[in-house]
Amino acid sequence: TSGVTTIIQSQDDTNVIHVNNSAEVQIGTATSNDRKFTVKGSGDLMQLRSTNSGAGGAQLDLIHESSSPADGDNVGIINFSDNTKQYASVKGIASNTNVSGELHLGVRTDGSNYNATAVVIDSSGNMLLGTSTLTPNYSGGIRVHSDSNVSNIRVSSGDKTGFDMMQDTGGTAYLLNRDNAGMNFYTNDTERMTIAANGTMGFGMQPLGSNNGSAFFDGNVSSKDGFMTTGTDLTLIAPSGGSSNTIFIRDNGNESMRLDSS
Repeated sequence: TSGVTTIIQSQDDTNVIHVNNSAEVQIGTATSNDRKFTVKGSGDLMQLRSTNSGAGGAQLDLIHESSSPADGDNVGIINFSDNTKQYASVKGIASNTNVSGELHLGVRTDGSNYNATAVVIDSSGNMLLGTSTLTPNYSGGIRVHSDSNVSNIRVSSGDKTGFDMMQDTGGTAYLLNRDNAGMNFYTNDTERMTIAANGTMGFGMQPLGSNNGSAFFDGNVSSKDGFMTTGTDLTLIAPSGGSSNTIFIRDNGNESMRLDSS
C-alpha cells in the first residue's frame, strides 16, 4: 500500500528494521539517504562469512545491469566518506565494453578538489600514478606523472631518507641519493661504476682515497680528442678544433712537461 512502512522491532520495542514502499531497507535508522540498503550503528556494521569448504571464499558482487553499456561506465563503486565529503573511492571501469576494464583509486586532494584517478591499473596491468593515460611516448610498466610539480619515485630502507628518481617540468631527469652514502651501477649482475658519497668515482673498481671528484679506472680508458691508454702506454692527443694544440703534463698541479705541436 502506498506510503506504508514495514517496521521490525526488537524485544524492547526499539525499531530495528524499516522497509518502505519503495523497497528500501534501513537497519538502525529510518532514513534511507536515497539508498536501497542503509545500515547505521556505532560499531562494526557488516560481515560476510562463507562456509565453503573449497577454494572459494566470501564474495561481494557489484553489478552494473544496463540496457546500454558504454565505454567508461562505472560498473562498481565503493566510496569512503563522512557526513559532508568523500575522501577516497575504488571504481571498476569498463574501459572497453564486454572486453576489458580498469581499476581506479581516487582520493581527496584538498577541501574542494577530488582526484578520481589518483591511481589507475589499466587492462594491460600497467599502474599509473597521477595520470590516467600512458601517452605520450610510453607503453607498459609504471608511470608517475605530475602536471605542475616534479614527478618523483622514492625508495628507502630502515631509517634512511631514500633514493629518488625524478623529472622536473622542464624535462631534466635526476637520480638522487638523499643519504650520506654511495651509488652503485650494475649491468649483467656485475658492478660497473660506483660513486662514493664524496663524489669520487670508480669504474670497474671501488673508488680509492678521499679526493673529491677523482675517478679511478680498472681497464683501458679512451677519450675522443683527449687521451688514450692501452694499459701499458699512454697516448695524449691534442683536442682538434681548439685554439691551442698544446698538451700540458702536470705533477701535483705543477707543470712538468709541455708538448707544443706547432
